[in-house]
This record gives sequence, C-alpha cells and structure tokens, in this order.
Amino acid sequence: MRFEEPTEDGMIRWKPVAMAQTPDFSEVESALAVSDQTLHPDLITLYGSYWCGDLEGDEHSGEPVSLVTVFNEQGLRDLVDSLAVAVRRQVEDGLGDITFPVAATGSDVFFVLDNATGRILLQEAGYPPQKVVAPSLTQFLAEL
Repeated sequence: MRFEEPTEDGMIRWKPVAMAQTPDFSEVESALAVSDQTLHPDLITLYGSYWCGDLEGDEHSGEPVSLVTVFNEQGLRDLVDSLAVAVRRQVEDGLGDITFPVAATGSDVFFVLDNATGRILLQEAGYPPQKVVAPSLTQFLAEL
C-alpha cells in the first residue's frame, strides 16, 4: 500500500497497490475439490489483484457495505486459511452451494459470492443464502 503526504488536517491518503503476482489459492482449491468445484475467477481477482485496506461503500440492498480486502502477506495467508476452513465447514454442514464472503455489513449478514454461479447473495453466517442481490461481482461493485 502506498501512502501520500499528510493533508493540512493531518489525514494520510492511501492508494491500493497492484500485487506483483497472483497469490496461491491452492489450499482453497484443494478444499473445493471435495465438491468437484474450482475457485470462481471473480474471487481470485478480488483477493489476488491489489493490496489495500478495507473499503467502505454505500449501502446495497439496505445493508452497509465494507468490502473485504487484503492488506499484507499475513492478511492474505489468514484469508486463504479461513476460506479453506469455510469451504470444509460448508461441505460438512451440507449447506448447498459454496459461498465466500466479499463484504461485511456490520452484523451477522454478509455479501457473499456463490462459487458455482458468481452471483452475489446476502447470507447470514451459518445459514443458507437469503437472496440474490447482484448477478455478478462486477455488477455488485458497479452498484456501489
């Protein structure tokens, strides 16, 4: 992440920095193999393109949006580990389609990417998705 000089009021602006190479998501891919799926390319693009801090967006579907991002190498390792654990848990619990969080709302409800279709859904942690809010991650981000 790059930082600019402080503004007159002491604020420091940051800019996302492109990752030099696509991160290794093989741990998540291995967990998905149990369900005969591969990792949706939109998720790789979201988490494997830029280093940056969390991004607060406008509301979407009546919920506040805080886009999940990767700040540094440790954050990336933690994210990959948690995504792999989430896949295993979803398979064990028989929740149906595998979903991955892409944005928090400040509650137990998350915006998730449906790994099979790429649609963005609202989902409460530990429960099946509630509703489709965008046909793709690209559309979801454009609507923010």
